[in-house]
Parts: sequence; structure tokens; C-alpha cells
Amino acid sequence: MGFIPYVFGGASCAYAIKPGSPFELIKQESKSFWSYPDYEVDTKSGMDCSSLILRAAQIAGIPLFYRNTKTLERYLECIRAHVDIEPGDIIWFKGHVIVVSDIEKNTCIEARGYSSRFGKVQEIALKDIFEHIDTFSELKYAFLNNMKLNLLSHTGLPIYAIDQFKILKLTSSLIRL
Repeated sequence: MGFIPYVFGGASCAYAIKPGSPFELIKQESKSFWSYPDYEVDTKSGMDCSSLILRAAQIAGIPLFYRNTKTLERYLECIRAHVDIEPGDIIWFKGHVIVVSDIEKNTCIEARGYSSRFGKVQEIALKDIFEHIDTFSELKYAFLNNMKLNLLSHTGLPIYAIDQFKILKLTSSLIRL
């Protein structure tokens, strides 16, 4: 079906990049984006991580109004020891958010930028996001014990040390609104 490109600050999904279509990664100064020659548009279609979560919540009918990672971190409650991680919960670390998609398959959905060589919205296994974290039980243990994580690149190599991360409860936080 194609993919939705990552666009920093992006919140639109006007079109997806279709499989087999000619597209190329364009780098301009400090910006990167996918160019899709079949469409002659000035507006870059795509999403960043926080707008992905905002749009998914809107589709699901969840009243979420937070548009960036800092506001999500500030206003949503952290998971507690006696509470299970559920689909829709959010993994937060500075500058990025990831949504939990399937507990049994240990997968998440994220829109990760070009520095890690992903540059798209994708469903991805937890073991392919964080080094030595294969399950949500391991992630919860790491969170409750203030452990550090390493973010992995598309090749599976650590590219970024995460000193602090949180697991945020989307639904219970919004009940307070």
C-alpha cells in the first residue's frame, strides 16, 4: 500500500508513497524529505511522531489535544507498577514519541526521522527500536527501574543513548479532562 513519509512538523497525509514508484530522498540544508516525482506539489505530505499520535487519537474518537512531544510528556500520566501496558500507550523520550500497537507481537507504530535512516511512518518490533528490549515486560521493567536505553538505527546498531524515558497512559490521563 505504500508508506507515509516522515516530515518534521508534518500533520498531513495527502498522499502516500506508492510501492514501486520512483521516489528519492532529497536533502536541503538541514531538512530531508521524500520527493515523489509523480506529484507536482509544493506541500510535503507526511507526519512527524506527535502528529501521528494526534491523528490516530482523532480517528479513534479520543479527545487528545496535545500537538508536540513536550506537551504529551507534561500532561499525560506515567504508567504505574500495578498497571499493564496497553495498545495506545505512548513511549516518550526527549524529542520523540512512539505508540504501542500490539502487546502480543511486541510492536509499536512510529514516525521516525531521517537521522536513523527510516524517514517514514511504520509498524516496528520493539526489539528493533531499543537495544536489549524485546518485550513490553522488559520495557516496563526498565522504566520502573530508571534504566537507560539505546535507540537503534535501521541496521540494528545503537545510535542514541536515552537517559530518561516514560511510558504514558493515554486513556486514563484523558479521563481527568
